[in-house]
Amino acid sequence: MRYRILLFPILLLAYSCSKTTDKTSSNLSPVAFGDTITISHLNMVMLPIPSGSITLKNTDFETSDEKLTQVSLSNFWLAKTEVTQAQYEKIMGNNPSYFKGANLPIEQVSWEDAMNFCHKLTDQEHAAGRIPIGYTYTLPAEAQWEYACRAGTTGDYAGNLDDMGWYVNNSEDKSHPVGLKKANAWGLYDMHGNIREWCLDWYGDYPGGSKTNYSGPASGTHRVSRGGNWHRGAEASTASKRSKETQGRCDDLNGFRIALSPIPEIKIVMVPIPEGTFTLRNTGNNKEKSLTEVTLSKFWLGETEITQAQYKSIMGIGSPHFQGPNLPMEHASWENAMDFCKKLNDIERAAGRLHDGYEYTLPTEAQWEYASLAGTSGDYTKEIDSMAWYKNNSERETHPVGTKKPNNWGLYDMQGNVRELCYDWYTESYPGGSVKDYKGPLSGNYRVLKGGSWADSAENCNPTNRGYRSEGRKGELLGFRIALSSIR
Repeated sequence: MRYRILLFPILLLAYSCSKTTDKTSSNLSPVAFGDTITISHLNMVMLPIPSGSITLKNTDFETSDEKLTQVSLSNFWLAKTEVTQAQYEKIMGNNPSYFKGANLPIEQVSWEDAMNFCHKLTDQEHAAGRIPIGYTYTLPAEAQWEYACRAGTTGDYAGNLDDMGWYVNNSEDKSHPVGLKKANAWGLYDMHGNIREWCLDWYGDYPGGSKTNYSGPASGTHRVSRGGNWHRGAEASTASKRSKETQGRCDDLNGFRIALSPIPEIKIVMVPIPEGTFTLRNTGNNKEKSLTEVTLSKFWLGETEITQAQYKSIMGIGSPHFQGPNLPMEHASWENAMDFCKKLNDIERAAGRLHDGYEYTLPTEAQWEYASLAGTSGDYTKEIDSMAWYKNNSERETHPVGTKKPNNWGLYDMQGNVRELCYDWYTESYPGGSVKDYKGPLSGNYRVLKGGSWADSAENCNPTNRGYRSEGRKGELLGFRIALSSIR
């Protein structure tokens, strides 16, 4: 039986334990909408923003494309004010702002800093049981931001700009304590000026047509920021004005407010791997090539490598070299991969959805090779073009997972796309003899890598090929898939 795991950024909907169907999932009821939510330890108020629709029109002078995009939005919550320095420091432990003051908006923070704040806050609130089911704290999507800023109005401003925003004509060249100006019709302060606010989206042209809960293109080079700020004029403070910044940029014009938003469904399929026996044969530098007969208990293995969307749904943030939600996650170290597994275990265990005696983890080298062989002798060189992204067909980049032919057990990309991290410490010599559930030596300097990558030749994509890397090393060749296995 395959298990389909439904992932959410901090919450997780997982497989049912029923054995009567092939793929099953639990369903969580959405939170009742309409109440104001107060995060009491931060003195932060989240206001309910009713479902509705907005028309996005590109007004950026850098492009002449002005496609109209009708966006329908589900209910969400948005913070009454920008995140203050006191609130930020309480979660993150530091205050990088240029202008100092507990009730001033946080600035000198990057998009990555803002997302880390959201991720940590969600972790805390989820652990305390205070986060509504099916929602996560995050940055607002650009469409959510403009919809909330307009608050039912259609003009450039949701009221009189001087009454509602701090901008170059009234700011005295500095930021001001949040909430001093007039709120819009939905009770939101400083949307038209004080600090420019990071949004969730990659920056790009609007797609046109009708969209539901639109959150920008799948990838890009810059993130959207919205709203006016203390340094800019009235034309930069309109409800529709867009700005873009690289996601690592920090300055005293950029801050953020948080949203509590519905979480899009993301799936991981776990494939059952039958118990069995096979032979590990070292093909590396060790000339002895000792044979080790390994008997493995049953386990499950991810149908594909962990994608960027799946990784970010648990970790909140990631920085792969190649960008795309369905591309394999790379530039993640062995330590990052194990952190992913730990968070997944914590979430599933707390929700009572993790099988007794099992855990999500990286596969051992033996598990990985056994599953990759899938009952064959392992020579896939004649089928490599149909089964793997490698040097001869990859065009020097990763590709969406699951687009090549799977092996006999339904596993994709085992021979190529990215090399995959394994649980084991690396050793040149297998122990020999017969071993039950072999998981490598007790210590070492490097962790095992298996499988080929988009940059490897065909001979390096063989299931028996081995490599190694230090636990902290990252790179665009390295990724991972998860196993559901008995606790080690």
